[in-house]
Amino acid sequence: ILTNKIDSLFAIAKKYPDTNYIAKAFCNTIQNELKIKEYIAILSNTNTTKLKFTKAELMLVASRFFYADQVFADTSIGYHICIGLNGTNEIKSQRDYSVVEAFCFEALFKPNKNIPRYKLQFRKKVKEIAEYYKQTYIEPKSYLLNVRAALFTYMETNNAYKRMLIKYYKKNKLNLGYRIT
Repeated sequence: ILTNKIDSLFAIAKKYPDTNYIAKAFCNTIQNELKIKEYIAILSNTNTTKLKFTKAELMLVASRFFYADQVFADTSIGYHICIGLNGTNEIKSQRDYSVVEAFCFEALFKPNKNIPRYKLQFRKKVKEIAEYYKQTYIEPKSYLLNVRAALFTYMETNNAYKRMLIKYYKKNKLNLGYRIT
């Protein structure tokens, strides 16, 4: 998440395989970057003023982890559930949702014995939405963008996903430096 938000971290990563340089530069950035200090204060619950996010904002950010990323030759859709390449950068807002993104990542990737219902629902919905947009297929890029947008909307309103996130929030809210209302 930090490399998506702090340009200097992305530049540092490009120095691979010089791991000594990367370690030193990363530590310097972590210690000196104001934005990282702000994130750490929020995430470690040491800030006195609690940020507030709505459930709608939570779901807006959370939906972007379910990312349609390719069109196969048969017009089926490839997708992944991910933090690195996801749709959070497509959110048009002046608000910084980085801590919400971190929360969603933690909730999504917590250990789970079974495949959660919302993930099964997503898999099914990918096929349904792809079939729907296949009827107006012109070229792969617009087809993918239409399917992706529809999947974001679907996951933004998926009740099983929302229940999981809210349950996880309630379990951890005393440890968090922000509130979801």
